[in-house]
Amino acid sequence: MAADIFLYEADLVIVGQDQKQHLELTTTLAQKFNNFYEKKLLKVPQFTIPRFGAKIMGLKNPQKKMSKSENDYISLLDKPEVITKKIKEAETDSENKIYYDLEKKPGISNLLTIYALLNNQEIKEAETDLQNLNYHQFKLKIIDLLNEKLGVIQEGYHYYLSKIEKMGGTFYPCDYTINSKPIKRLIISNHYKKKHAKYMNDKLIIKFIEDYLDGQSFYEGEKDEE
Repeated sequence: MAADIFLYEADLVIVGQDQKQHLELTTTLAQKFNNFYEKKLLKVPQFTIPRFGAKIMGLKNPQKKMSKSENDYISLLDKPEVITKKIKEAETDSENKIYYDLEKKPGISNLLTIYALLNNQEIKEAETDLQNLNYHQFKLKIIDLLNEKLGVIQEGYHYYLSKIEKMGGTFYPCDYTINSKPIKRLIISNHYKKKHAKYMNDKLIIKFIEDYLDGQSFYEGEKDEE
């Protein structure tokens, strides 16, 4: 998570409640890295945990958070038929009334949260919209909404995947970020200054670094030296 944040130089990172420790680790890593090299190379973004929807529970077991390890989750790349199956099998209750109550109706409350988030609504607004529906009708609306929203993401995913395949199937995000070359340059420079200070001047080191960043390797032969 920290690597992705640094790689793309995010300004704002929105996460769930269970990611708080990762945020603290990311901040610590950036501060230590910047202090070590005496430069602000890694950006520390603003972090925020949403007031509503910070923790989405499982569909089959709404008492636990949504979990990939327990096969109780929604994937961004789930096909429509998979979404349909998962939502239809989601736990509800016997009351057949749609309103938010975590203690009495954990399953419906979780589905209502998902629906409200996807529809950019507050819970009360979603309750009003859905008050005349039964559970079957409610699930069908969630299925349509999920497939609509995920369809946009999947379209973009497959578009860029096809572009990567045209490039030979290899894509290195770090080659396309603004911040990667200065960081590489500084790290490699420090490495070579320490290892070859007796034999190389700064201009030669910089030349080697520029060659490396242009795709030429100058590490050949180092293993033999060690």
